[in-house]
Amino acid sequence: MERLSLRKKSKRKSKKQSNTHKSVNRMRSKIINTNKAGEATPFKTNNAIVLKSKYQGKKKRAWLKYYQQPNQCRRPKNLAMFAFCSEDKQMQGIKFEKSYKEVK
Repeated sequence: MERLSLRKKSKRKSKKQSNTHKSVNRMRSKIINTNKAGEATPFKTNNAIVLKSKYQGKKKRAWLKYYQQPNQCRRPKNLAMFAFCSEDKQMQGIKFEKSYKEVK
C-alpha cells in the first residue's frame, strides 16, 4: 500500500513539472519576436544590430599592432581584474591616439 502512494506522488510531481515547463515555454514564445523574414529574434526590434569598432582601415590595423593585452586580461577572474584590464586598454588607447597623430 505504501508503494502505491509513492507512485502516485511521483506522478503528481512529474505532472506539475511538465505543466511548469509548458508555461515557461509559452512565456518564451510570447517574448521572442519575429523579423520581416519570419525568423525569430530575441529583441523587441526588427532593425538590424550594427557593431562598429572604434577604428577602421589603416588605423585599426595600427591599433591591433600597437595594443598589447596583458596575459591576466585574457580571462579575468574577478571584477577588480576586469576593471584593471578596461583601464589598461583605455590608457593604451590614449597613448596610441597621441602616437598616431604624431606619425601623421
